Amino acid sequence: MHIHGPGGWLLAIALLLYGVSEVQSTAVQVRVQYEAICPTCQDFVTKQLKKLVEADGVLDIVDLKLYAWGNARRHKGKVYFQHGKQEGYANAIMNCAMSMHSRPKKYVPILRCLVDEWKPIQAPNMDDVHDSGKKCARKLGHSWDSLHACAKGAGGKALQDKAEDADPSDQNYTPWVLVDGDHSRAGEADIVDAICTQYLNNGGRKKNLPSGCPAQGDSGKVSAAEIARIEKDEMKAPKPCMQTLKWAPSQRARKRSVYQRRVRKVQRAVLKHVYNAAGNLEARAAVHSTNLVDGYDLKDHTNGYVPSPSHLPPGLVP
Repeated sequence: MHIHGPGGWLLAIALLLYGVSEVQSTAVQVRVQYEAICPTCQDFVTKQLKKLVEADGVLDIVDLKLYAWGNARRHKGKVYFQHGKQEGYANAIMNCAMSMHSRPKKYVPILRCLVDEWKPIQAPNMDDVHDSGKKCARKLGHSWDSLHACAKGAGGKALQDKAEDADPSDQNYTPWVLVDGDHSRAGEADIVDAICTQYLNNGGRKKNLPSGCPAQGDSGKVSAAEIARIEKDEMKAPKPCMQTLKWAPSQRARKRSVYQRRVRKVQRAVLKHVYNAAGNLEARAAVHSTNLVDGYDLKDHTNGYVPSPSHLPPGLVP
C-alpha cells in the first residue's frame, strides 16, 4: 500500500490504532497468587509458567502478574506465612526478581531455578533459601547483591504489601489464578489453554491466535463443549495448598480486591467502546497512549481522558 499526502498518513495512523485496539481490548489479564514453598505452586512454576513462556506468541496476548504472597495472613500487624518465616524470605526473593526483571521471559527462569533448588529439600530453612537465591542469581547472570538488598530491605517490604493488596478475598488455596478478574480452575490446570480460550471469547480473531495456542474450533469462538473440556482439566492439577491460617484477609485487601474487579470491568468496556466509535481518533489516541490494565483510578490511567456517561454502554458508568 502506498501512502501519499496528509490523508494517507491519517489513514495509516487509523489502521495502526485499529490493529493495536484488538490486542489491547482482547488481551487477557492473568493474575496468580502463589507461595514459594507450596509444592503445588512449585509445580505451577516449573510446568505451567515454563509452558507459557515457551508457547510462541502467547505472551503477546496476555498481561501477566504473579504475586508471591499466597496463603500468608497479617494479624495484629505481624505477617504469618503458611510454611514458616523462611517462606517470607523466599517470597521476597521471588517478588524482587519479578520487580527487577519485568518481562516473564527474564524472571521465569529465575523462579524455576529457585524452585528446582528448594523442591528436593521439601522444607528449606533460611540458609537454604539464601544459598539457593545466591546460586541462581549468579548462575543466570543477575546481581545477587541487588536481589538480596531488595528482599531484605524496604523494596521487599513494599512488594510484599503490594502482593497482599492483590490477594483476592475469596482465595482459599494456592496457586490461585484469575483470568480477566474471575477465578479460573482451568487456568490452574492449563494456563496456555485458558489464555487462548479467553482471547477468543474477548473478541480476538482466530486468524490472530498465536501459533503457540492449541488448535481451536472452526467457528473462531470457543464452544461450550470446549470450555467444559478445559474446565475438566482442573481434575488433572495437583492437590493445591489449602489455606490453614485462621485469620481472614485484611479489610484493606478485601476492599481492594472488589474495587480492582469493578475497575477492570469498566476499563474493558471503555476500551471496546472508544475504539468502536467511528472517526474518534483523538479519543483513540488518548486510550492508546495509556495502560488500562492496572491501577485504581480510571482518570489517572487515561491521561485525564474519561468518557462521559453518554459514551459508555448502559450499566457501566463509573
